[in-house]
Amino acid sequence: MLVLALAAVYVQRRLGEEAAVRAARENATLIANGIVAPVLTDAALAGPGAAQQQLDQVVRRRVLDQDIVRVKIWDRSGEVLYSDEARLRGGHYPLDKDDLEVFATGDSDAELSDLSKPENRFERGNGRLLEVYLPVRVEPSGRTVLFELYQRFDERTVSGLRLWRTSVPLLLGAIALVWLLQVPLVWSMARRLRAGHDEREHLLRRAVESSTVERRRIASDLHDGVVPQLAGTAYLLGAARQNVVTAPVAETERALGDGAGGIREAIQQLRSLIIEIHPPNLERIGLAGALEELAAGVASAGLDVDVQVEPELTVGAAGDRLLYRGAQEALRNVVAHAHASRATLVVTSDDGGALLVASDDGVGFSDADVARSRDEGHVGLGLLKELVADVGGALDVDSEPGVGTTLKLWVPGA
Repeated sequence: MLVLALAAVYVQRRLGEEAAVRAARENATLIANGIVAPVLTDAALAGPGAAQQQLDQVVRRRVLDQDIVRVKIWDRSGEVLYSDEARLRGGHYPLDKDDLEVFATGDSDAELSDLSKPENRFERGNGRLLEVYLPVRVEPSGRTVLFELYQRFDERTVSGLRLWRTSVPLLLGAIALVWLLQVPLVWSMARRLRAGHDEREHLLRRAVESSTVERRRIASDLHDGVVPQLAGTAYLLGAARQNVVTAPVAETERALGDGAGGIREAIQQLRSLIIEIHPPNLERIGLAGALEELAAGVASAGLDVDVQVEPELTVGAAGDRLLYRGAQEALRNVVAHAHASRATLVVTSDDGGALLVASDDGVGFSDADVARSRDEGHVGLGLLKELVADVGGALDVDSEPGVGTTLKLWVPGA
């Protein structure tokens, strides 16, 4: 805004100066042709006499005033034929290129006076002066001379510059008003940018926390499930190997069968873990297929899961991922804590979105159980609730000791 203000002031000043120069040229033309030309004769320019005295009186009475401080008349050779300053008359000074062009074109011209020139020594002390010059015919010979008029050029005396000084405060006030009007917009944009930055940081922290929780959970599942299972199977098979010669055949076959069963159970647990680490392609097999695979993965834990998904249900890829994540979290908690024999996963359309209802017939839990689980570092449901809230959904878990648990997860439509 400061640069704009300075540029506007500069342009406004230039316009004021141009207007003042145009007015000075028009005024000089009127003076030269209307006042001076009628008394501008060869005799008046020839030297002292009645004709020159008459010219001098006209210039002093009708031309010179507080704004116009000097009049000079030149010939092509650079001689000052007349000036109201008598000491300049008869002096010779080289004409500038612009002065000579006026003789050739017949137009008027104007420029700021260079008061350092010898011919302008008597004009010093009058401030800035604008010299305007134009060709004038001399009677009766018809020759052309150069009429030059010196006018004060400052804001106090020139109307165009006075207008500039008057308009500048209005211009700067308008720019300041525009700046003030932009302040609320800039403030609002800055707040939105800051909010977006904070939201991105929050999402990044949540992603890191979620990844950490998932790694801890996978490590816990391996430590509490697959590793003990494989260790027990290894001890069983090792003992059978040591006694293979002396033990009855039936005992050896039973040990081998138990070992094979343990390995199969470990493989099933590893498959379930793989599904948790890398869920199935929902776009390829659909939400119903993915939930069926998820239910099959927990069958080895003795849990019978009934899956029901409304046909043609569509909430977009992001919505399907959240529904799958909700079902995954619900079944994981059922297997780990509920001691249930049966669970259901039902997905239906609801209020322009989709509703997942995951229920079980397990032991349920109380608010104190939830607080204790959170203190122990189990934050799966908390992270899921935040993810659902980010997309405008809702998550509610209802449970009481002895009556099972119901998880309801709603996500908006795509």
